[in-house]
Amino acid sequence: MRVAVLNAGEGSDYLFGLIAGLAAQSDLDLEVVDSDATRGWFDRFPNVVHYPLRRSRQPEEHPLAKAWGILLYYLRLLSFALRSRASVFHIQWDNSFFLFDRTLLLAFYRMLGKKLVYTAHNVYKEERDGTGSRLRFAALRHCYRSVDAVVVHTSAMQQEICSRFGVHARNVHVIAHGINARVSVQGTARSPARTALGIPNDAKVILFFGYIDRYKGVDLLVEAFAQLAGMDTAYHLIIAGQPKRGESSVRPVRDEIDRLGLAHRVRLDARFIENEEVETYFTAADCLALPYTKIYQSGVIFLSYRFGLPIVATDTGSFRQDIVDARAGIVASERTPTGFADAIREFFAGDLYREAESTRMRIRSMAEERYSWTAIGAKTRALYDALVHLPER
Repeated sequence: MRVAVLNAGEGSDYLFGLIAGLAAQSDLDLEVVDSDATRGWFDRFPNVVHYPLRRSRQPEEHPLAKAWGILLYYLRLLSFALRSRASVFHIQWDNSFFLFDRTLLLAFYRMLGKKLVYTAHNVYKEERDGTGSRLRFAALRHCYRSVDAVVVHTSAMQQEICSRFGVHARNVHVIAHGINARVSVQGTARSPARTALGIPNDAKVILFFGYIDRYKGVDLLVEAFAQLAGMDTAYHLIIAGQPKRGESSVRPVRDEIDRLGLAHRVRLDARFIENEEVETYFTAADCLALPYTKIYQSGVIFLSYRFGLPIVATDTGSFRQDIVDARAGIVASERTPTGFADAIREFFAGDLYREAESTRMRIRSMAEERYSWTAIGAKTRALYDALVHLPER
């Protein structure tokens, strides 16, 4: 069987894990359509061909050059679809024009006789980001109801798509998000990691990692940290990640840190963190903070599990199911600065912190068992097999 995985230059860590899991199926031929940023990533897999049809994003690129690059990408994508012998197109992310992608582009793929799988990493991303509209909702509903199968990562996401978008449950398949397999683990010890980041070795270190954006609740975290810092001088906070919307995403955070007089206790690395740097941050920390205001599931959880780092999170999306049920952290009882500060204090007073070494070993072992890409690849392959035997609509 031949399958094309269409990624649109997003979620590269997830893409790598999925392809690694699928490539273990030796009789499955894979075509990966992505950007040039992942060139060379899949060379180790003999049954994978990579098509870098999209250019990497250039922040300072002129709008006309950017528009021309997007147009060329769509032309290449249409040409690829015409030539591809894949029987299944597995769409991981939308491209630049949601209305076209979710309607006409899907119709074009179906006209070519392709079975369509769509992974909903977020049930309704635009609503989460504050850009939802009737048109966006209608286009997404059309997408969910037009493809042959929708893949989600939790049962809560499955229930919402079925009830809110009118999709039959038999067409929505729960396949877990896998552990982050791309970030390298070199065995860095805590003390040198903290030295590299300028953090005292005896500090209580809280890490926020990932894109800095409105729904991530970084402002809530800073206010919670101010309460903690006023009670215990051992607390330190690291905020590491690229601002999603440029300086406008991080300026309020920086201003609030300065206003509260926390600059000497907060390390703010508002930039893209390179792959080889990631381990330093996760090894230096005692816990990962996820103060999100709205989300369905976060890939950062599975990066944290890679290093066995326990988590303190707000009670949103599937966090309670992913974290508490796995005994991998604490979920705050209230989505407020005080509620989140209380949850962090509870963490540092409990066994997850006191028995840090055994905690990390247990979380890593749990994640490798529950979120194996080999198992995810086998389950995804079974879905492809079922689809190719379905009659045409």
